[in-house]
Amino acid sequence: MKRIIFILILSLALQASAQQENFHLVKYTPPKNWKVEKHEKVNFYTKEDKAKSTYSNIIVYVEMPSKGSAQKDFDFAWQDLLSKPFTVNATPKLLPQGNVKGWALLNGSAQYQNNGITSLAMLFTFTGENKMQAIVIIANNIQNKADIEQFINSVDVMRTVNTTNSPSTSTINSQSKITNGTMPEVWMISKQKYNSSIKKSIMQVEWMALYPNGDYYPYLPDGGFIGFSEQPKNDSWGSYSKQGNKIFAKNKFQSYEFEKINTEQIKYAYSSSLWYKCKPVDGLRLDGAYTPNVSIYAKFKTINDLISPGRKEREDVIFFKKDGTFSIEGADFFGNVTYGKISSKGNGTYAINNFSLVFTYNDGRKIQVSFTGIKNANPATNPDGYIINGLTNYKLGK
Repeated sequence: MKRIIFILILSLALQASAQQENFHLVKYTPPKNWKVEKHEKVNFYTKEDKAKSTYSNIIVYVEMPSKGSAQKDFDFAWQDLLSKPFTVNATPKLLPQGNVKGWALLNGSAQYQNNGITSLAMLFTFTGENKMQAIVIIANNIQNKADIEQFINSVDVMRTVNTTNSPSTSTINSQSKITNGTMPEVWMISKQKYNSSIKKSIMQVEWMALYPNGDYYPYLPDGGFIGFSEQPKNDSWGSYSKQGNKIFAKNKFQSYEFEKINTEQIKYAYSSSLWYKCKPVDGLRLDGAYTPNVSIYAKFKTINDLISPGRKEREDVIFFKKDGTFSIEGADFFGNVTYGKISSKGNGTYAINNFSLVFTYNDGRKIQVSFTGIKNANPATNPDGYIINGLTNYKLGK
């Protein structure tokens, strides 16, 4: 069955010609001539052909409390709202996080076998204001593809997120007291994965954390690991054990076996793909301009070229100094991890600890993002690039 994938990150606010319906956070245009069942906690739309044993379902779930971050909400919804009730035993392929009127959007999909028929499962989650809402789509045929496309294009959120009382995991209130918390071993791996939306393979990075007490977490949190282990734990958390040169890790969803190569490298037991142990970054001080926009380096050779008074626009660049101060120019550098599009422009001081980078602005704002070196490179002696907020940032001129 042809796989249906839709990138909605920048275009979920299309106007629908038909009458829209509102259900908690979201509004949408229901597909025509589909059977609908409306309940207090779910709106269920279905179209089936019993003679051919084909069906398509759209399920709009009620708004519910957030689990703490967009990724946690997606993981919860995939397991409890999709996998369990519909027996979807597949791992979703997740598109990059988007932002719809300040609400964090995650979209993932997977093919799975249902009674011998290749079927498709899709999940959309919206997170903000300490709340989340999910939309599930499952189908075992392509005959309703047009209806599903029209429905997805009609989906929008009812309002802009209220940022007054809705801090995210990446935004810290200036009054908060955040401790470093327990530091885990952080491992990363680079993989070539095929991206169906652009029809080519791209390099993707994955992380996992192994805590001293045996806890296992298979992601890099938006804000790194400062205070992370002290937060409520969702089903993505698991445990691990070391037996000789073997490491066994598992959570509710998956189990892994690794073999130790040396103190800084491990690999899957049945693969040659290597994981690298990230070196600690505590107390690191940077000096220079960093950006994930590689095209900058084809245009500029010095910082003075980049910020010349004659330029109408400034690029997305963080200027770090060894005295612990920073300046962020250009667009909202971290707009994709702050639910309310909190501006990241400005000046202040920074601190790097427990794989987290914390910006403290002169006006009182604070933003916390993840920070690691690249693979097992020593971040103190290899300043040419770092992974900030999940993206490789390169030093100007390197």
